Amino acid sequence: MTKDICIIDYDIGNLLSVKRSVEMLGFNAVITKEEKKILNSEKAILPGVGAFRNGMNLLKKNNLIEVIYRFTESKKPILGICLGMQLFFDESSEFGYTKGLELIRGKVKKLPIKDNEKELKIPNVGWNELIIKKKDRLFSNVGEKNSTYFVHSFMAVPKDNFVVTSVYRFGDQEVVASVNLDNIFGCQFHPEKSGKVGLNILKNFICN
Repeated sequence: MTKDICIIDYDIGNLLSVKRSVEMLGFNAVITKEEKKILNSEKAILPGVGAFRNGMNLLKKNNLIEVIYRFTESKKPILGICLGMQLFFDESSEFGYTKGLELIRGKVKKLPIKDNEKELKIPNVGWNELIIKKKDRLFSNVGEKNSTYFVHSFMAVPKDNFVVTSVYRFGDQEVVASVNLDNIFGCQFHPEKSGKVGLNILKNFICN
């Protein structure tokens, strides 16, 4: 069955690598900022790397904020990756206060710089084991060996714990790795850079 996957283009992030990963799985993917194409797609992906404020400014510049609202209101699934996931939240303190899309209650703040024993290296770059809290559609068939690839300096802090589907250990703290609220899904890690585990998670999003 053909799946029409839209990758939202707001002039930021890892668009091509996400597109290649979707196509490796055998599905159609289009990178676009056109309202009609986004709203007519079966599922959407909002990628992103970089700063929260710049991401929101670019969504606004490209007239995509209302498009994203309309897509989520249609109840079709949308997946935010890295910065894309963070933008779903109410606000961020990165470079000062910036209002987010307010689709998921909570805020984005800097990763802790130390735990009880040592200084922590920021940004967190590399592979981390996921601790799955909830088997939503992304993790329905993901086993215990599930390292995924992270590159980030800021973390999401949801107001409600029930949206958290997985975490990872950063020093002596748990950091949110993925979230789900109804048709809205988010991964702090990069599934497109996370080998077989990441491709499996992407496939779950597309097929389930």
